[in-house]
Amino acid sequence: MKTINIVKCTGLCNTYYEDENHLLKGKWGGFRDKNQHTQDGKKLYWVYYSDYSKYVPITEEGLFYNKFSCEKYDAVMYLADNLATTRTFLCEKNGKYGLIDGQGKVLLHVVYNYIKWYSSEKEILLIKTETGNFLYDVFLNKCSLVYDEIIWYLDEMMIVGQNGLYGIVEFDGKELLPIKYEYNKYNNGNYHRTLFTQLKNRKYPIWIEDGKLYGMIEKNKYDECILIPLDGDGFNSFFIVKDKDKYGILNQDGEEICNSVLSEIYISKYGFRINSDYDYDDKGNYTLLKSTFIIGEINGKYNLYNVVGKGKCIVSSCEKIDFIIDNMTANTISRLGKIACDYNIISFIKGKRKGYVTSIGKVIFDYDSIKMENNKFYIEKNGKKGILNILGQEIIPCKYDEIVEKEHEYIMHVDGEKTSKEKPSMQNYYNSSSYESQHYNEYGGYMGYSDEDIDTIFDGDPSAYWNID
Repeated sequence: MKTINIVKCTGLCNTYYEDENHLLKGKWGGFRDKNQHTQDGKKLYWVYYSDYSKYVPITEEGLFYNKFSCEKYDAVMYLADNLATTRTFLCEKNGKYGLIDGQGKVLLHVVYNYIKWYSSEKEILLIKTETGNFLYDVFLNKCSLVYDEIIWYLDEMMIVGQNGLYGIVEFDGKELLPIKYEYNKYNNGNYHRTLFTQLKNRKYPIWIEDGKLYGMIEKNKYDECILIPLDGDGFNSFFIVKDKDKYGILNQDGEEICNSVLSEIYISKYGFRINSDYDYDDKGNYTLLKSTFIIGEINGKYNLYNVVGKGKCIVSSCEKIDFIIDNMTANTISRLGKIACDYNIISFIKGKRKGYVTSIGKVIFDYDSIKMENNKFYIEKNGKKGILNILGQEIIPCKYDEIVEKEHEYIMHVDGEKTSKEKPSMQNYYNSSSYESQHYNEYGGYMGYSDEDIDTIFDGDPSAYWNID
């Protein structure tokens, strides 16, 4: 039996064993005496292997307490107990690493570049090879497949990378999300922000939860499914899906607003934003209305959808639909220096007639003539005239033969009689709150980044910004 020669030193202590020529071999790292003896009276030493910060008991003959020899390795370290209630040890030889059990049986040969705890709580080891990385479950004595990168392990799910793309797999290699997504290195340790997918050159998080996309959508129901958040708290959102090269739209509950029949979808060039304002009735009661619009194309015709809340189709079968912005909003944006938007009104042509959809979703179409001017709609039907504000709310009912607009009042003529009405305040016919400034700061609770963070991360490149607004 070869004897371990314990050499005590000041400071960092090392242990060695001697070969038959009495040459020191096998540097072990630090050690300390343990005030304990084996049943046959041998004194135990706790050998400390500094790279892994673990103690392991050995006898003076180089045997572990359970009587297997460690002398053929440069270093051996106790790791954990596995399912078979036998100990697992890390062993090193010539700069390579492997695993053995409590009887000295090889679990992993000493050929690996690196072995470290990935999750000591779950007894999962990360093992690096010449070709990639895999996980080893000490408790179950099983290995995952080999990947270029292993980024995350949670509840038997792994976020892995292969050839620069990333996905989510189970420990046995079964794909939950195909390995085709982008990794967000600025995820701040948040699983839900680790992978990105893209839509119209914008980036959106994607994840699996409870076996479903985003915890809601069956993962094989569509070819693609992207959650589009509309605000910081995540309560307003919707989904864009794709199936057999056709787009569809789901509301925040995963219910279909439009099934997968759209050959193309169009959004404003600044992304998705929520318009919100109050709609008043004749008695002064009001309702807060919200809208976010998306245009879908079917067989050369266009539909407009509001995707906030339950969602619905606003207008359909149009020859043309455009995002536009009224002058007052444009001036306000310019004056306040807010992030630009390119619309708060939708214009459309249907049956060669022009119509509008306001920011709160009111459709202005059923008239013989509609003219948008001075942030109002001047309407005419059956020879009668009226005026609507920029939200589509009535200022003057469409029943007058003539309307003359003065500085502070309207003069209305009907059947030879003249009446007047004081002009409403600016706030009554145009509520500036319908424009919500779009700053990443507002969504810190959802994405965790400020405007400054985003600018730093993406170096000011607009094409690189993911959409959270």
